[in-house]
Amino acid sequence: PSPIFTLTIDQVIGPDSEPFEFELPVSRLSEGVHYVKQRLIDVAGVGEDSLEKQYIVDFTAPYSFSFPPAASPPANLPEGSQITPGYLEQYGGVLFTFEDSPDWAQDDSQYIYWSLDPNPEVSECIDTVAWHATGNTYFLTAAVIQAAGTGTFWFVFALMDLAGNRSRNSRAVRFTVV
Repeated sequence: PSPIFTLTIDQVIGPDSEPFEFELPVSRLSEGVHYVKQRLIDVAGVGEDSLEKQYIVDFTAPYSFSFPPAASPPANLPEGSQITPGYLEQYGGVLFTFEDSPDWAQDDSQYIYWSLDPNPEVSECIDTVAWHATGNTYFLTAAVIQAAGTGTFWFVFALMDLAGNRSRNSRAVRFTVV
């Protein structure tokens, strides 16, 4: 493949030279796997190529064509998805599970929202956790639930991949805290 751009440095470079930075023109990138290498040319015009370094360009957010599925609350919640003082005392909080999906990857970040509104853009993220390859769970502690008070609350999450692409919000799960 031919180079997508060339940068010429007109100075002598040696082991003690200051590092230099450059920006790769984003307009020349396409999504996928790419490689970077450098060629050093001495004053006689003899060049030597470095080893290639792989990088991945990713513009696609997780779940870019759908919504992340709702988190699954535990089956032992009281009827009507009520979170009662007795439940919190017995279990210490609510354990959510998330179905495995090819739309996310290990080390994506998960943004957790516990909100009076099913639209988390109007709420503060209460936690950010790293995503695992499989078997993801989140324990919403009794302290967080109790600090928010009583009423109707929504549990929502979003994912952000390593490239910084944020997913749509998950489907919201409704709860009544009494």
